[in-house]
Amino acid sequence: MDLHQGDCILLNPDAIAAQPPATRPPDLSNSPSDPLFQVIGVDSSGERCWVRRWPLVHRGSPVFEVALDQVRGPAPHRPSIASRRDG
Repeated sequence: MDLHQGDCILLNPDAIAAQPPATRPPDLSNSPSDPLFQVIGVDSSGERCWVRRWPLVHRGSPVFEVALDQVRGPAPHRPSIASRRDG
């Protein structure tokens, strides 16, 4: 899979659950069934990437590391706020 900084992706649920409490994304209990994450950085040679919850939450979205094999794929297209206003 070809990942780039800024991409929105989906993660395997076990990748989220495996994070230590201090770095686990905040309060996924009220989230859609497939929460989105934004790619912050990619280390292809090390087969890992750094992600944070998307959209950003009010108190900040902690960055955490996941193996590239834990990425399910790109997020499905979701219209931006600007496109909803225009349409």
